[in-house]
Amino acid sequence: MVASPFVLGVAVVSYNTRDVLAICLESLVSEGVEDVTVVDNGSTDGTAELVRDRFPSFRLTTNEENRLVAVLSG
Repeated sequence: MVASPFVLGVAVVSYNTRDVLAICLESLVSEGVEDVTVVDNGSTDGTAELVRDRFPSFRLTTNEENRLVAVLSG
């Protein structure tokens, strides 16, 4: 990996995508990305638990409902 003068921060919004999210976050780890925020929109598939257990250094925000649907539907 080439050293960079830039710091990359990543935000990932998730809703019931636990398995895909795990792949995504593993990829970020392998690339050395440390500033990661995951926003979970009320998933019922264990997404928040996955982030807490396997990626404890990442920030996690949990919503009780899928707020993205409300935004997109106006």
